[in-house]
Amino acid sequence: MAPSHPFGWTNLLGWLLVVAAATASRAWYLLRFTDAGLAEPPPVQVQDPSPRLALPPGTRMHGQDPPTELDALIHNLKEHRWFGSLPPFAAGEERTAHTSPGYPWLRARLELLAEPLLGETVSVDQVQRWLHVALGALTAGFCFLLAQRMFRHTLVGVLSGLAAAVYPFWILNTAELNDGVWATFLLMAVVWLGCRGAAEGGAVTSLVFGFSLAALALVRAPLLPFAVVALLWYLAQARHVPRGWLAAILAFLGFVNGLGYWVVRNYQAFGDFVPVVDSAYYHLWVGNNSHAHGGPVSEDSLMAVLTEVKAADFPDASREEIRRWVQLQTRAERVRLYGEMFWSELRQHPGAFWRRRLEAAAAFLLGRQWALDGKLWRGDFAATEPVWWRECFAGCLYASVFGLLALGLLGWRWSYPWRAEAMPATLALVWLPLPYVLSHAEMLSGPRLPWDGVLLCHAAFALAAMLPGIGPPSRSDPEDHPGN
Repeated sequence: MAPSHPFGWTNLLGWLLVVAAATASRAWYLLRFTDAGLAEPPPVQVQDPSPRLALPPGTRMHGQDPPTELDALIHNLKEHRWFGSLPPFAAGEERTAHTSPGYPWLRARLELLAEPLLGETVSVDQVQRWLHVALGALTAGFCFLLAQRMFRHTLVGVLSGLAAAVYPFWILNTAELNDGVWATFLLMAVVWLGCRGAAEGGAVTSLVFGFSLAALALVRAPLLPFAVVALLWYLAQARHVPRGWLAAILAFLGFVNGLGYWVVRNYQAFGDFVPVVDSAYYHLWVGNNSHAHGGPVSEDSLMAVLTEVKAADFPDASREEIRRWVQLQTRAERVRLYGEMFWSELRQHPGAFWRRRLEAAAAFLLGRQWALDGKLWRGDFAATEPVWWRECFAGCLYASVFGLLALGLLGWRWSYPWRAEAMPATLALVWLPLPYVLSHAEMLSGPRLPWDGVLLCHAAFALAAMLPGIGPPSRSDPEDHPGN
């Protein structure tokens, strides 16, 4: 692996330009369209909100009718220091590992820390949205650092960072109270740290890399397979750097200690090994049943599927009787039931399994809502906004996602000679979509948002390679091109 180009004044100015542009674009959006972060919900959403709990009509929980799963988790963490909620088909709230713990914990801590300091005119939601502005700016900065390191060319780094600064999906996601901004920030940090540590080693870099991998998996559980594969790659790559044994040990310890508390908590709560969540089989079943279509399926539809599956065991039972039967099952029995239904569906309908995988892949790339009404977002700007603005906004979203997919994949193919430097990014390109393709994506683009950061870096390389005499050569040996 060739040594990276030194980070000089040109790189520093480029990084500052990128961070300033990203801060300005996100702050402008909050000030212009969300009343400085107070609008609830934001006018446009590109990530699915947390689903509302399936409560009987008129039932109230935590003062809401009914609350979302996220709200219930945050309330219980804040008020009772208890990670519990109402999992699907459960009779009541219980200790759970159904949902990724990272974002609910962060939100609960933010409320506990910020509420005593805030006045009546400032809300925790507003504070979180402005925190997202800072995280989004740093994410664009990581895009610059990653592209500059992978391709050793300042122009590619600047193009990547500026594209991240004005990428409309990330700007819109800034105003949403969900895990999208956090997951995107952590992924870009992880990929950059992996590139840096694999090329140069370093105790601090390796330790932070391992801990960041654990944080990424805790914030978004479907990224755990990528985290494990990236760690194994890093341990193997550490053989080629000075004091690589120390780098490997620290990366491993950072990852294990980052996940350790949650693994111990799950063992104490459930008596078995649950690394992050125990809902893998549930989501595999959601993506592989007679009503599956690549996106999320409502609990009522799932109950209909469950009734069909259990018709042989309970021939005279109604849907409500089967629902009560499921509610009487323990957590472990429900997990086993989801696994049995998934494997049974796979054995009985293998052809339908592959059709649903194509639907899930399409939903991952464009969102399930694209198949329903051709939209990549939910909501709209106020009617007071000019018509031309709303039309331009829609065109920008379509152009950005389809252009990014085309240029990103082209740039990845053209950058093949840089495969050693770009390996963490390549692992992310392959392993991030895999859990969603095997199970299901969402109605909107939430699962794809972190993945877009890696594509932005490769798209910037493709654009730079199209500039003869200025950008990097697209097919030459990277050893022959030190960058600028």
